Amino acid sequence: MVVNVSVETLSWADVRGIARALHKAHPMVDQSLLTPEDVRRMVVELPGFSDLPQPENENMLDTVVYAWLRIEKEEWENELVEDNA
Repeated sequence: MVVNVSVETLSWADVRGIARALHKAHPMVDQSLLTPEDVRRMVVELPGFSDLPQPENENMLDTVVYAWLRIEKEEWENELVEDNA
């Protein structure tokens, strides 16, 4: 049986989509230990990433990491709410 899994097409402009994909692909990564090159490589290796291998500016990599951290924080907060319900 063949299962079709849709893969979201990602580009540097989709910071939140990239952050969600990184969170799913690398849930145990400590972002504070990543170099900008690590982040760039991880983004380019994501399924569905179809943009240039380099962002237009280095700040984009920081923005991606910040969004990734926010997604982790939101997920953690949601788990706390569910545990306390």
